[in-house]
Amino acid sequence: MQSEYLFAQFEWFIGQKWNILLGFRYDHHHQYQSQLSPKLGLTYEVQPHLFLKASLGYGYKAPDLRQLYLDFTNSAVGYSVFGYNVAPARMDALEAQGQLLFRNALDFSAPLRPESSLNLNLGGSMEKNRLSLDVNFFYNQIQNLIDTRAVAQRTNGQNVFSYFNLNRILTYGLEVNAQYRASKHWTFSAGYQFLEAQDRDVLSRLEEGQVFARDPNTLSSFRLQRQDYFGLFNRSRQLANFKINFEVPKWKTNLAIRLFYRSRYGLFDSNQNQILDEYDEFVKGYCLLNMTLSQEFKYGFSAQIGLNNLLDFTDPVNISNIPGRQWLLKVAYSF
Repeated sequence: MQSEYLFAQFEWFIGQKWNILLGFRYDHHHQYQSQLSPKLGLTYEVQPHLFLKASLGYGYKAPDLRQLYLDFTNSAVGYSVFGYNVAPARMDALEAQGQLLFRNALDFSAPLRPESSLNLNLGGSMEKNRLSLDVNFFYNQIQNLIDTRAVAQRTNGQNVFSYFNLNRILTYGLEVNAQYRASKHWTFSAGYQFLEAQDRDVLSRLEEGQVFARDPNTLSSFRLQRQDYFGLFNRSRQLANFKINFEVPKWKTNLAIRLFYRSRYGLFDSNQNQILDEYDEFVKGYCLLNMTLSQEFKYGFSAQIGLNNLLDFTDPVNISNIPGRQWLLKVAYSF
C-alpha cells in the first residue's frame, strides 16, 4: 500500500482579537480514491485570559495494513485481533478447531472502505492565576467509520476482534479539562467526556418501527423505541479522570495519584437484533487508581516505584488487558 499527502496551513491575525487558521490536506492513495480535506479555525480573544474557539473541518482516513491484514493472538491472555481481509479465514480455522463458542453474523464480503468525516467544534479556554480550563462541544458526521468490534468469543472466554465499516455515524458530546496549581508543590487536574455515538441507519429503522428485541424470560418479541437504543458498541457515554501531583523540586521528588473512570459499554449483541440496546448485556463501569513515586539521585541515577490498579479491579472475560493490582519498580541511569 502506497500513499502520499500534501499539507498546507495559513494563519492570519486580524486586529488584536481575531485569529483565523485555514488549512488543507490532500491525500493521494494508490488503492483508494484521493481526497482533499479542508479546515477552518477561528479564535476570538474576549479578554487576555479568556478565548472562544470554533473549527469546521473535513477528515479522511484510509484503512492501514493493521486494519486489513493484522493476525495477532495474545498467547498469555488468549484474545485475538484479525484484520478485515484475514478475519473470515482465521475465524473459520478457529471454528474448525473447536475454539469458538460463537461468532457474530457479520458480512465481510465487501472491501473495507476509507473513512471520511465532517467535524464541528465549539469551545473556549481560560487561564487565570492558578486555574486553567478548556471546554469543547463537538459534533461529527462520519461516513464509513472504521470501527473495532468483538466478532466472536473463544472457548477460553476471550474475545476475537476485527475491523469493519459503519455507513452513517453521528457523534456529539462535551469535553472538559481543568487544572489548578495550588502551590509550587501541589497540582490538581481533572477531565471529563460525555459522548453520544449513534448509527443513523439504526435511528431510521427505529423511527420506522423495524427493530425488535426478545424478552429472555418469556422469549416473546417486542418493538424497540428510540430511547432503548444505547449507541455504538465499545463506546462509553462517560469518561472521567482526576490526578493529584505532589512535587518537591528541592528534593527532586514527585508523587502522582491518578483516578480513571469509565461508564458501562456493550461488546456484543446478545439478543441478535444487530444493535446495542438496553436489553443487551453490558460491561459494567469501573474505576482504576494508580500511584507513582519518582526520585532523582545524584550522578544520573533515578528510581520509580508504582502501584497500578490499587482497587484491584478485574474483568477477565471482557477486559483481559487489566490484570489486577500490579507493583512496578524502575531504576534508571543516564549519562
